[in-house]
Amino acid sequence: MGDRQAVEQQQQQQLQSPSQLQQQQQQGAAREDMIGCVMALEAALLPCLPARELQAIDRSPHPSHQS
Repeated sequence: MGDRQAVEQQQQQQLQSPSQLQQQQQQGAAREDMIGCVMALEAALLPCLPARELQAIDRSPHPSHQS
């Protein structure tokens, strides 16, 4: 059944117009740019945090807070 879904998805992608595909690629690139900016800001600002805040980040269950 998974093979059928994969074939259907491939057919749907082939039916999309080039402008839709280009738009999806641009959105993906914009998302990657945004993630890069956020990571750079985090790296730049992390040394500015007080020790108490750094300890809270170390205990955070959020995966992006784990080193």
